[in-house]
Amino acid sequence: MHMLPSLLHHSPPRILYAGAYTARTNHPLHSHETWEIIYQRSGHIDTRQGAEVIAMHPGMVLVHPPRVEHADFASTEYSIFYIWIDAPVSPPWPRMHHDNAQMAVGRVCEAIWREWVGQGSDRQLMLEVLAMEIDIMLRRTGELQQRGEADNLVANVKRILDERFRDPPPIRALAGEVGTSRTRLYEQFVGQAGLTPAAYLAEVRLRNALSLIHGSTLTLEAVAERCGYHSASHLTRHVKAATGKSPGRLRREYAVTQSGAR
Repeated sequence: MHMLPSLLHHSPPRILYAGAYTARTNHPLHSHETWEIIYQRSGHIDTRQGAEVIAMHPGMVLVHPPRVEHADFASTEYSIFYIWIDAPVSPPWPRMHHDNAQMAVGRVCEAIWREWVGQGSDRQLMLEVLAMEIDIMLRRTGELQQRGEADNLVANVKRILDERFRDPPPIRALAGEVGTSRTRLYEQFVGQAGLTPAAYLAEVRLRNALSLIHGSTLTLEAVAERCGYHSASHLTRHVKAATGKSPGRLRREYAVTQSGAR
């Protein structure tokens, strides 16, 4: 059993202190040399972390990094669990999140506190197991948050390219528009969509061009201009590469199909 932490995690976190605190007073600016996990049990406080003020309410989890100043401003009586934990330099934990409906994180925080103040057999082993449990919970929540952020980022990029495929912003400007870096946009888009933004743009342009070829009498020059191609020959190369047929042939075949359907 004592080998369990090393089997599950290369650098398992270690509980340094756990407490439960109930008060109605403000808590002045302070910091710790360790990570601190705060679980809001009841009441409401405004917590300042660095330059940001966070409205805390029951079921919220807040992580204070080492040496980051924070303070609490109470508007009601409140109660929290707080856990000082020795963890890797930058664990992939969310800075803040809401517990689930089963209050799973809250239950683990309470178990850590009870084990810390108790004198049960195998107390240290239990603390090691509970430290791993809260680490895994926070990591999973962080992964879900990142996945949700990536989904939103990709959806916003697709929306912009769908709407402005004729004259889209350059990749760097596009990244700024969705609030990220060029590198992160590229990585997140490829990871979520399975293709690059440029490849997605090519698909959008082709889809719109084929719709105009089939459903309009516009010249190829006009179709190319409306869909962001440099010229009719540029349009033709892309259409033939995708379908094996020229735009003119596609238009004739479609016309025959439509007349037969009537």
